[in-house]
Amino acid sequence: MFSLITETDLTELPARAFLYRHECGAELLHIRTEDNNKVFAAAFRTLPSDDTGVFHILEHSVLCGSEKYPIKDPFNELSKGSLQTYLNAMTYSDKTLYPVASTNEKDFFKMAGVYLDAVFAPLVTRKKAILLREGRNFKPAENGVEIGGIVYNEMRGAYSEGDEYLEYEVRRRLFAGTPFMYDSGGFPDAIPGLTHESLIARHAEFYSPRNAFLYLYGDMDADKYLRYIEEEYLQSLPPGRNVPPEITFSPPSEPQYFDLTGNFGRDYACAGLFLSRPNEPELTMRLSLLIKYLFRMTSSPVKLLAEREKIGSDLTCFLDFHMPAYAAFINIKDCGDARGAFSKIRARIAEESGRGFDRRLLRAVLDSSEFDIKERNYGHRPNGLHYLINACPQWLRGGDPFPAFFPKKLFEDAKKFALDGGLEALARELFTENLSLVAGSAIHSENAERAASFDASKLDKAETESDARLLADYANESDDPAALAAIPVLELSDIEKKAEIIPFEADSSGDFITGRVNIPTNGITYMYFMFNAEGLPPEKLETLSYLLGKLDTKNYGFEELSSEIALYLGGFGASPLRFTPENAPFRPEFVIKIKALDQNIGFAFKLLDEILKNTIFTDIERIKTLLTEYASREHSAILEYGHSFAVKRAIAAISPSGAFDELCGGVSFYQYLCGLAETEAAEALCAELENLKVRLFSRANFSFHAAGEADYKGLLAEFYSGLSDSPKTRAPEDLALFPANTAVLTGAKIFHNAAATRLKRPYTGALEVLSSVLDDYFMEEIRAAGGAYGFGSGFTRAGYAYMYSFRDPQRSNTFAVFGRAAEFTRKLSLSERELRSFIIGTISGFDAPKHAEVKTSAAVTRFLSGITPENIQKERDEVLSTTLEKLRQLAEVFEEAPAKCALGGKDGKGWECTVKI
Repeated sequence: MFSLITETDLTELPARAFLYRHECGAELLHIRTEDNNKVFAAAFRTLPSDDTGVFHILEHSVLCGSEKYPIKDPFNELSKGSLQTYLNAMTYSDKTLYPVASTNEKDFFKMAGVYLDAVFAPLVTRKKAILLREGRNFKPAENGVEIGGIVYNEMRGAYSEGDEYLEYEVRRRLFAGTPFMYDSGGFPDAIPGLTHESLIARHAEFYSPRNAFLYLYGDMDADKYLRYIEEEYLQSLPPGRNVPPEITFSPPSEPQYFDLTGNFGRDYACAGLFLSRPNEPELTMRLSLLIKYLFRMTSSPVKLLAEREKIGSDLTCFLDFHMPAYAAFINIKDCGDARGAFSKIRARIAEESGRGFDRRLLRAVLDSSEFDIKERNYGHRPNGLHYLINACPQWLRGGDPFPAFFPKKLFEDAKKFALDGGLEALARELFTENLSLVAGSAIHSENAERAASFDASKLDKAETESDARLLADYANESDDPAALAAIPVLELSDIEKKAEIIPFEADSSGDFITGRVNIPTNGITYMYFMFNAEGLPPEKLETLSYLLGKLDTKNYGFEELSSEIALYLGGFGASPLRFTPENAPFRPEFVIKIKALDQNIGFAFKLLDEILKNTIFTDIERIKTLLTEYASREHSAILEYGHSFAVKRAIAAISPSGAFDELCGGVSFYQYLCGLAETEAAEALCAELENLKVRLFSRANFSFHAAGEADYKGLLAEFYSGLSDSPKTRAPEDLALFPANTAVLTGAKIFHNAAATRLKRPYTGALEVLSSVLDDYFMEEIRAAGGAYGFGSGFTRAGYAYMYSFRDPQRSNTFAVFGRAAEFTRKLSLSERELRSFIIGTISGFDAPKHAEVKTSAAVTRFLSGITPENIQKERDEVLSTTLEKLRQLAEVFEEAPAKCALGGKDGKGWECTVKI
């Protein structure tokens, strides 16, 4: 039974925390709070002993059926038929975490039960076919054996860029002799060596009650959950062995340097530094501030050093705190001299810490960090999950989990430490006096190919053939209807019929349009300064958006300006966006988003006025440096998130609005950036940007939208009067469309595929249900059968549909699956339960709790796109009233030949357009 170990008030949330320990050794942390977005999670210490990715593959595999729920994809069924607000699993370097969240109590309880059965009683321990599908498999091929598997392909995609491989080699040396020398996600060359026997053994060793850390957060009856966990699992399962929480590290006692040569696409440098101090929340906060000061601000000393000394094209640093101790990693792109680069970096940090940190930059770091803590914007993660992830490094090694729930207190302690000069000493300890340094260079050579460590020729032929049959049989298996019925699905009567409407008031009675989003914002004002950008070149708009705030102005050097922005603003960003009302041409806007505490909005207007009026576009070398950095990051993004770039390129072939998106954020924009490396091109750009600034930032183009309680009317009127009197920009003819079939060749051995087509009928909520249905189709055809890691589809009011795959070993086969979407939809057969699941799963995407910033963005977008509250309610009604026949009628959406884009590989034969990056 559970015994209460301790309880305490978490005054910052506010909440009451209860820590229990079961007699078998499992621990359960309950955070009782009024937050309705409830979170359950099961966590396990999982320490790898090789690079086969066994814990990553287990993370996938345990969600593929269990004793109580013996179906192939209960995870997929839950995502379809629940009101989940978060449903996922993740593998870290020392733990695996299985979280679910929902605002619906009935839904939440059932999902927690499915996850508990998954981790404690998964089918994969007796069904090898699950390992073959999710992890790795072998198939006969013309040149020997073809290796497949979802995790194998995922990690091949993760290692598409050479910096991942280099960091892997640094970790191997820095953490030699510990579990952290291995990639817990799996190194592609080692994944094929994982056996089913090893997977079973690792599950038995690490997924035991004694090694379980269970978590409940939110407004709920916790006693019900404790009884359920006790009666259904902990009292009947063997406790298992204890996994020691402490790891002995023996990092290098002096700096080590090494060089690698290979076909990496470009040169890279990476350094890892080990800090021999226990992982504690107080130190984590201090180190986070230190790295932000040294590396992440526009005027950070190491960032400025890299720009001045031309140390690569992009330098980043991050702290790995998912271990019992700490490591910092510095990565540099387009730099093949690790020894020289890190010698300069260490010398610069020594100089900075020796003379004392710049007080204004330090205040900027502290103020911007304090804003983030106040805002509590954790993206798509529920609050409760964010707190758990921060608590895990201490809790899972026997420490106190509660300090992680006091971020304000941790920050105030770190702030005092920083202002008292503590960060300088910490900088010396971690970066300049630290002998536990490993640094490596990856030097690109076109002709060098890295030999794979897995020798497929040694495979047992009989076993390989047997596995192939197992996998084929598994693919053809159908779920038992009785087992499928055991997966909980809500009733449509459980669904709120009324759509959530974000209150928005527009006023067009003055000199310019204003809008106000009437929602609570916790003392923060979110502002959208918008300028009509019709007729202006998209690629130059995007370039301007990246440079604003990073260059000298009439009254500020860029370093001082950067500090001012961080001191007084919680965020500053600009981007060209297009809004497409239904049955109307798209309208591009240049959008500047600023968020600030209510008391600081005066500074926000002052700084923006300075940036828009007085930015100086004459420092050619700095502009070239900034754009080279931007191009480097875009290159990495193309390799990492290739599916989004493939989708943009495909849509650009069928839609002028898609062409706009491609020109200011797709592969074409990356090519444009690369062309600005020459001095002549940069000089011409500077003159164009000065002209663009004058044309764009005018009273005739201006509109404004905001959320918050502050009174900004006087500030807004003064700002408006100071804008130029340039005439309103005018819409040109439609942008030229791109070729219908494009291959973007990256050299990667994995693909990101996309197809897009025009909608032949008005947008309807039933299309959103169809998107959920297609996910089921892609799950079988693209992921299960094809081995791709991800997939998806979408339908827009702008008038187009798209489909994509992510980290996919296939190209032609996947496009064949896309091509059968019409036939699949036309012949669709669904039971009442299946249709209900798809409808509920669609609604869950609508109803997930949203942060104030997200709500503000949604309200502004809806207004500019002509989407009324009546449209929102109509869409919800259409979703809830979707029938099988309505879905079948949507097959015509796919009948027009789609535009296609395949991103990856080296071969562009047969494609209308080939682009090499």
